[in-house]
Amino acid sequence: MIKLFGPDRIRLGWPDQEWAVWVSGMDDVIQQPNVEGALAYAADHNASACADYDGNPYTPVTWAVVLHRGYAWSSHVEHRAGRDCGVQGCVHCGTDRNIAAKDAERANVPDLKPVTTDDWAKTLVATGLEPGPALGYRLTTGPYEVAVHIATSNDLTTAVRGELVDAIQKRVSNAVHRVLRRLPVTVWRQHADGTSVTVTDATTSQAATPTA
Repeated sequence: MIKLFGPDRIRLGWPDQEWAVWVSGMDDVIQQPNVEGALAYAADHNASACADYDGNPYTPVTWAVVLHRGYAWSSHVEHRAGRDCGVQGCVHCGTDRNIAAKDAERANVPDLKPVTTDDWAKTLVATGLEPGPALGYRLTTGPYEVAVHIATSNDLTTAVRGELVDAIQKRVSNAVHRVLRRLPVTVWRQHADGTSVTVTDATTSQAATPTA
């Protein structure tokens, strides 16, 4: 007796065949282009076998079974076993495939920890981000102590990108005030197009006020 389903199921075909039909008795494995073709072939064969059967127990009968990667296939059996049924239009499996694809996409996101300017340039190319302004912080009459390079999605509008950069500048300024105890600081803001502006930033929150 051939066990078609379950943990001890027998592989009747070959793993490199996505869809096929196995015909019992003759033990033929007939490759099919897709699940629809396999189902149509199996249904036609089984309907013909039923029509030709004369009821005699000695009359040989052959049945057609749809195979997926060599194993007997049934969508509800695959779902019950927690496997992908392989049908492209399956809503249940399609959701799982989308989640898996997004997980794989997230896993392939380049490392955003550049150590050189070359690494930073490669990261921008890999992520598709657009280089934004660079913020340099220094004492009003001293050397630069902190620099922040910003890159944003090119899907952002100019207004949104400007608002985002302004918010980042304020946050970093507060951190410079609080951690380095620099107040005020000069912020040098150079844009990707080569233009730059230098402003004195004395804006700080209560938490950023230097303490003894």
